[in-house]
Amino acid sequence: MKINSTEVAKKAGVSRSTVSRVINNNPSVVESTRNKVLKVIQELNYTPNTNAQSLAGKKSSVIGLFIFEDTYSPSYNSSCLEFFMNFVSSVGEEVFRHKHQLLIDVIYNQASQVRLRSLFQNGNISSGIFIGAAMHDEFIQEFIKSNNKVALIDYSDDKSIINEYISLVNTDDISAAEEITNELINVGSKHILHITGNTKKFTANQRIKGYKKAIKNSNLTLSPDLIVKGDFTEESGYTAIIKCLERRIYFDSIFAANDLMARGAQLAMSDNSMPEVPIWGYDNLQGSLPLGIMSADPCLEQSAIKAVDNLIGSGAEKNKIHYTKARLVKSMNDYLKCFSCSRNSNP
Repeated sequence: MKINSTEVAKKAGVSRSTVSRVINNNPSVVESTRNKVLKVIQELNYTPNTNAQSLAGKKSSVIGLFIFEDTYSPSYNSSCLEFFMNFVSSVGEEVFRHKHQLLIDVIYNQASQVRLRSLFQNGNISSGIFIGAAMHDEFIQEFIKSNNKVALIDYSDDKSIINEYISLVNTDDISAAEEITNELINVGSKHILHITGNTKKFTANQRIKGYKKAIKNSNLTLSPDLIVKGDFTEESGYTAIIKCLERRIYFDSIFAANDLMARGAQLAMSDNSMPEVPIWGYDNLQGSLPLGIMSADPCLEQSAIKAVDNLIGSGAEKNKIHYTKARLVKSMNDYLKCFSCSRNSNP
């Protein structure tokens, strides 16, 4: 028997409108009530019927773009989404070129997961692109095992995941991180601090591998003290430098796993009157190079093109992992080239 919102409301001891507000992340719902309703939704395996909200006749041509970011909050402007904006724009351009429609959502809590699941189950979207998801996430594993058509961006290098429904599109982060570390070695750095991203995510681990590979190949000592954990936020970059100060860890350059952490590290060094050192980030966010932070552009526009092609185009190589090569951004010329280059140029 199909569960409806009336039954959820009855078991949770709330009104149907409250159930609706919880599903739609309405901030007026108090946290205790929200948690109670979400618990009932999970117990009853309830899927909201959102067909009435969809555009008639358009369901089969709507692609969902879902950004997985658990640090996101709708109550304030968050810098955590800055990295994804170029990708969103590129996906939109490619989807519209195919005369499809695009639905965009941020998945950051259980209610947003319920909403995502309902969009697939009710036929509101034909397929989805997932970016930012943590490895081995139970929610993602559910989609991998289902017959939902999904392109996973920078999620895994496990080829066994790929089937007629699931495709993988990755950035070659190992090579880029190795290049960045070699750039620092080539200017004389011997004690390179690496601030990692959230190690639950594939990209963070790939960038660690690239850093370690370069250190090993250069015959420098790989010191565990020089690998400090971050979580891709600016605050964690700042905290990483403070930890180094407290533990008296010496470093002569920094490679942060993204630009936000590099910015945080740079600010912490300035606040504590530390001497300047070369700083590299990753993602080529606008404004990083003018701050003196060198970076790598992951060329997400190429990943967007491949993901959309796997979902609605020919998808000729969707049974393989597609890798996009990142570009190093060392100069203003590199920086401007990345923001003005043709989407169809080779990465």
